[in-house]
Amino acid sequence: MTGNDIYRLSIYSRSKGYHLFTSLELIKNFNLGFGLLREEGLLKGGRNYVNYFKVTYFTETPKFGSLRIFYTLKQVKDNIPNDCYQFPGVITTADPFPDYVLDPLFYKNSLVNNLYIGTTYTQIPGLRIENNFRFQLNHQFPQGNRLLAFANEARLLNDQVEGRISFFGMVNKIEYEFSFLNNALKVIPQFKIRTEKSSKFTENKDGEKITIINKHLQETIPIVRVDYRLTQNTTLHFGMQGITFLKGITPLAYRIRNLKDDLKVKIEELLHSLSVINHNMQDIILLSTLAINIQQEISSVKKIDLKDAKNRHYTFQSILDSD
Repeated sequence: MTGNDIYRLSIYSRSKGYHLFTSLELIKNFNLGFGLLREEGLLKGGRNYVNYFKVTYFTETPKFGSLRIFYTLKQVKDNIPNDCYQFPGVITTADPFPDYVLDPLFYKNSLVNNLYIGTTYTQIPGLRIENNFRFQLNHQFPQGNRLLAFANEARLLNDQVEGRISFFGMVNKIEYEFSFLNNALKVIPQFKIRTEKSSKFTENKDGEKITIINKHLQETIPIVRVDYRLTQNTTLHFGMQGITFLKGITPLAYRIRNLKDDLKVKIEELLHSLSVINHNMQDIILLSTLAINIQQEISSVKKIDLKDAKNRHYTFQSILDSD
């Protein structure tokens, strides 16, 4: 049974099954894992079959920091809808409640590659730099009736066309710790950049290859943390995400950029510029053609005048010779 922390568990999400797995440490901090999951939906029906292979590696040194690598390859056949509540973006006091989101069921018949790399730099005392990357590629295999895959009820059907869904996520964070009052008071300014992009490469109903950018967001988040050790076992924590009380200083504000729409606007501006250039080039070509025609006309006129002048000279010379 699955559920949500703030909403009651739903009886319609009940399922049964088993999960078998094993792992092997080849060398220190380098592990291989294998597993399979078999789950059957009880009330809604459906099944969730997963076979997977995973590799994990972790290393740490005081002179540098740490490195963590996690890779998973899994074969998935999952058509059990796990609808849930999710926060659409930043949680604020004006909108503190999540939205009910339907499971898109992107793994009805898929081969999924998932790679995570995390690094931490701690060589300089008080300074901490973290970089985390995640990349997922979901290769969807065609199955069922192709036309039904484009129906309005396709989400709940077992039909899909071939396609690929990619996800790229990156979180970069830097912080520095200032200590006061014999380390009882710590002030930790942080700056975080969070980027995510989700794209789908598939085909439309006519069989044409299309690319859909579902999401491309970038968040810049300045953070200030204050920790105060009140007693040996009690510490007070304060934090602020986005420095709102300093008006007019935009680098300290919490900013969210919709790179998907920004790119669309830039492409439209580029196409407009190319259209203007095209019209200008047409005008230039037209003027150049007109100038060439005029030059040809002038040249032809000059040739006629020279020929006529020569004829007149010969005629006049003949008259003088006859006299």
